[in-house]
Amino acid sequence: MIQSSTLQPKNHIECFKQLKKFGRSALNEVIVANTAYQRTTNEREVVFEPFKRLCTRIVSSFEICGTTKQAVQDARAINKKIRGNKVKVIAPAASAQEYDGTDEQMKKISQAQQGYDNLLANFTRLAEIVRKEPLYKPNETELTVESIDGLIGQIKEKMVMFRMP
Repeated sequence: MIQSSTLQPKNHIECFKQLKKFGRSALNEVIVANTAYQRTTNEREVVFEPFKRLCTRIVSSFEICGTTKQAVQDARAINKKIRGNKVKVIAPAASAQEYDGTDEQMKKISQAQQGYDNLLANFTRLAEIVRKEPLYKPNETELTVESIDGLIGQIKEKMVMFRMP
């Protein structure tokens, strides 16, 4: 054990000044990084904001084009995923008393699938269904296959820009 008479630091005040300077520098770096993160997040939200309404319009237009019932059901199921609704009814989760401690009960896929990557993947699937249907020829330009493909390309470009290093 070190006794207080043998421990004689040179200058505590200089040490604290350096720590304060380091702390302020680190705080400034956090502020700059947080600002960049917030800007990127806001831009991504703007890109995906009209997404759900557009998908619903695409599915509605797809329904009235005279395609098969199965194709319409597939498009509706994808639209439900994009909107965050459950595609099929799932049995209620086990109560806390019934939990047996296994990891199998903990491993569940998110029902909502509302991450930006999932939204883009589901939108791409919807575009594929629409693209394969020769009867799908909407009057609105934003609902055409070419416009949908262009939107997917733009979103993919922006998704690359949104990736944080």
